[in-house]
Amino acid sequence: MHSPPYIDRVILHEEALAVGACMEAFMQRQTDECGAIVHFLGRTRQDTSAPADAPTTLLALELEHYPGMTEQQLARMLAQAAEQFAFLDAEIHHRVGRVGVAEPIVLVQVAGRHRKEAIQAVDFLMDWLKTDAPFWKSEYLSDGQRMWTPAKSQDQQNRENWQR
Repeated sequence: MHSPPYIDRVILHEEALAVGACMEAFMQRQTDECGAIVHFLGRTRQDTSAPADAPTTLLALELEHYPGMTEQQLARMLAQAAEQFAFLDAEIHHRVGRVGVAEPIVLVQVAGRHRKEAIQAVDFLMDWLKTDAPFWKSEYLSDGQRMWTPAKSQDQQNRENWQR
């Protein structure tokens, strides 16, 4: 069995993302065909699944995954996006392990001939990552609780809109 295409474009990080270095390396490998590069950087926000009236705040997220399987699933998703949006290059950097509030958690980069295909591809990839990527997230709260993060209905709706 061979690796899916784009397997080398999925990078999981246990340590903080070196965002500038990742972006620079991605830009440097683009050819003269590239007219647009879109970067999306997601950060862990101060948001919690705890009830709204709970006097607690989010300290960190913990992302668990199955090494090997996760990279293959994300690579398949990149290949699917390439078929749909005809971009030139793409890459996903994603944190695993414990990620504190305000720390970068995901960097999606897409290079295309034109901006529209690159922007749409990033949007599609992020909607897929939020709903179907094989990560299990839990929240560490200021009151000492650890709770699993449920899927958000709006994220699922955004993902379903791509299937229409």
